Amino acid sequence: AFASLVHVREALTRLFREEQKGTSQYILVAVGASTQMLQDSTTDPSEVLRAVEGKDFEKLFLGGRQSSTQAELLDFRRALDEARSACDNAEPQCESMKLNLPARANQIASQERISTLSFLSQFRSLIQGLARGTERRTIVLFSDGFQLVPGKEAFELLAAYFPGMPFIPLRTVDRMQELEPILHLAANSNIPIYTIDSRGLYTSGLYGASNPGGVAAVMPAVLSVVNQSASAAADTLSEIAAATGGTAFQDNNNILNGLERALADGRQYYVLAYVPGGPRSDGTFHSISVRMRESNLVVNAKRGYWASAN
Repeated sequence: AFASLVHVREALTRLFREEQKGTSQYILVAVGASTQMLQDSTTDPSEVLRAVEGKDFEKLFLGGRQSSTQAELLDFRRALDEARSACDNAEPQCESMKLNLPARANQIASQERISTLSFLSQFRSLIQGLARGTERRTIVLFSDGFQLVPGKEAFELLAAYFPGMPFIPLRTVDRMQELEPILHLAANSNIPIYTIDSRGLYTSGLYGASNPGGVAAVMPAVLSVVNQSASAAADTLSEIAAATGGTAFQDNNNILNGLERALADGRQYYVLAYVPGGPRSDGTFHSISVRMRESNLVVNAKRGYWASAN
């Protein structure tokens, strides 16, 4: 979203104004329906700063599919409000307005699926490229989060507005499985992914400027759906970080702090290795637990690995 992009840009600008040139290498990439290289590999922080302050960075939000999906959901809520008001007032167009709503929910679900698949495809390609390297590689992912169950919010909104509507095709929307092999690749390639929720401090959808309001009788249920959807988007970012040995920074307006922590972890670290006691090439996930004797110390490590089945 545009407001989130502004906050991310401010944090990156502050960081790279203070960053000193050394042995670290940086790349700046925009990943969405396509991948745009904003700054190729460089050891010069001033080059990254120029990219962050450049016009290409300003244009990123214009092609943001996530913003488009959110706009569709807001329009859908307005249509739901109009239909519910018409039915509450026993207006003759009530039934015809209701009939159009399931098709719109299906359309939003399809759009979300296509958008997420495009992003995941590009994200996988980025990780595959980094996996060919041998030095320490860290990804810092700025994102507003995303759903792995496309259409869930739209169908739950439909049920909140018309709970007794018998012909709602409220099918069980499946969780997308395409993220899991990407996490396998990153974890097995020792590429931790630090995720920073660019929405900052969470607030209820009731107080958002984009909240269109609506029929008072259904607002508690509607806000519950909206808040749960926002939480699910953050959960996806947490899952990405946990699976790869990174850290998820969320519900905080200090985006710079999360960014500084991610870079510091990438520069100062220990490498631990071990050999399993027996054949484990079964293609399944195997947990790893790293503990410290000193209770005041904290270890940040990936939670396990996927044993190759070939």
